[in-house]
Amino acid sequence: MVITKDFSAETLREAMQLMDEFFIENPYYRLLHHEIVEDRTVRVEYTVLQ
Repeated sequence: MVITKDFSAETLREAMQLMDEFFIENPYYRLLHHEIVEDRTVRVEYTVLQ
């Protein structure tokens, strides 16, 4: 199952940091793809490892 999540912040750099922290705190989530969708938003697709 692929899950989509957006990370938004004051700056793109902060949004990327939020994304990094999310995956560090959730080691069972595997990042599949990420893209910049707006000036300050990163959209990721990930899956949960079984």
